[in-house]
Amino acid sequence: DDNTVRLCDVARGEAIAALRGHQNWVMSVAFSPDGQRLASGSDDNTVRLWDVARGEAIAALRGHQNWVMSVAFSPDGQRLASGSADNTVRLWDVARCEAIAALRGHENGVWSVAFSPDGQRLASGSSDNTVRLWDVARGEAIAALRGHENGVLSVAFSPDGRHLASASLDQTIRLWDTTTLECLVTFHVLPDDAWAAVYPNNHFRANEAGKRYLTFVDGNFALFPASRMPQFEHKP
Repeated sequence: DDNTVRLCDVARGEAIAALRGHQNWVMSVAFSPDGQRLASGSDDNTVRLWDVARGEAIAALRGHQNWVMSVAFSPDGQRLASGSADNTVRLWDVARCEAIAALRGHENGVWSVAFSPDGQRLASGSSDNTVRLWDVARGEAIAALRGHENGVLSVAFSPDGRHLASASLDQTIRLWDTTTLECLVTFHVLPDDAWAAVYPNNHFRANEAGKRYLTFVDGNFALFPASRMPQFEHKP
C-alpha cells in the first residue's frame, strides 16, 4: 500500500528499483512480451507505462473514471488493455500512449482482462457475474458468457485459444469453448480437499470427498446442502 511498483532480480532475490508515480494502491502489473516495458493499473484511476531497463516512467494513461483493476498486453505488444471499476475496458496504443477504444457493456466493475493468443479477441471478467468477449480490431462486443452466480475475478485463454477459463467468487471455475461460446464444464472447489466437475449433459467427475456434495435435483446434478459450502466475504 505504498503506491509503488517494485522490480526485483529473481536470481538474487533483491530489489532493483522502486517505480514511483501512482497516487494510490497499485492493483495490477504486466510485462510487455519483449520485457522492455511494464504496465501498472492503480486505484488512482490511471494506467502507467514504465521503461524496465531505466526504471523510469514513460507515460500516464488517463481516461478511466475509477480504479484500474487489471492490465494486459496484446501478444505483439502493440496494444494494452485495462479493466476498471468504472465498468469499462479500455484499449491503448502502446507506441503512441493513446486511447483507442472504450469497450462498454459490463454493468459493474471489470476485475480481469486477457488477450487471446492471436491478439484478435479480448476477454473480460466482471462483478456483474459475466465474462465478455470483444473483437479487438473493431472495438465491439462479441458475446456475454453467463452462468457464474457471483463476480468473475480472473479470465485466461488456453495457449491454442480454443478455450477460455473464468474463476469466480461463486467458488467455481468455468471452461468455455471460444468458438461455440458454450460452457464445457464447471469445476467446483469444495472443502476438505474435495472437488467436482459438472458437465452440461449431467455427467460429472469427482473424488470421493466431492461426491458427498453432489445430489440429483429436478433431473440435474447440483451441489447440496448449501450449509456445508464455505462462505467467503469479498470487499473491493
